[in-house]
Amino acid sequence: MPVIALPKSADLSRGKSPALFFVPLVSHITIEEWRADEEGCHDLTIPHNNWCAMCATKMIQLLEGRPSPPLDPMFEHACEVGVYKQKLGGDGKGWKGMYHHPFARFLGTYGFSAHVREGIDVETIARAIASGYYVIPSVSPEIRFPRDDAPAATSGHVVLAYAYSTDSDGERVLRIQNCAGFESLDSQKGFPVSASRMQQLFSGTATFVRSPLYGTEGFLAPHAPW
Repeated sequence: MPVIALPKSADLSRGKSPALFFVPLVSHITIEEWRADEEGCHDLTIPHNNWCAMCATKMIQLLEGRPSPPLDPMFEHACEVGVYKQKLGGDGKGWKGMYHHPFARFLGTYGFSAHVREGIDVETIARAIASGYYVIPSVSPEIRFPRDDAPAATSGHVVLAYAYSTDSDGERVLRIQNCAGFESLDSQKGFPVSASRMQQLFSGTATFVRSPLYGTEGFLAPHAPW
């Protein structure tokens, strides 16, 4: 039987499950609705199309029982501290980002300890989860589709990785919350992604998050062996 590791900081003793604390970019979107307005869903001049990191933040806040502001002011705050940057040149519309290092500092303003790792693999994510961290990796937006073809890019989106298991073949399977997944493909809440597929989609950069309420001993520093 696979053993699932959950962040030690999660208040599981009161029956909280990360999959229950799901915050979508757009409520109840199906792949059919996305295809009908694919251009609009990729329009980065629309603020909520940039909110994946804000949704991940809000999910952690809710799971930890922390105050959780609405996504609009949270996004404005993130822009103020450099998580997103207004595009310059052309029509000047839209935003660039999110940027992980400012994002870690942004998380600190909500009382979380956070650190960025670069050039890592998926096994590092699994080990961090087992040690009590939530992990927010940069991945391809194509993670929303349960398929095996190579993505065009390995960044442009973030998800919340909160658990993993080991399948019958011994491969890691990560559990993620994907705010831009599809209800009709079951690729949103508690979505399982194999380690091999995640490695295809993963940029190698992630933000690791822990609640100081549960202590910071062993906090994930750049020299951490895993």
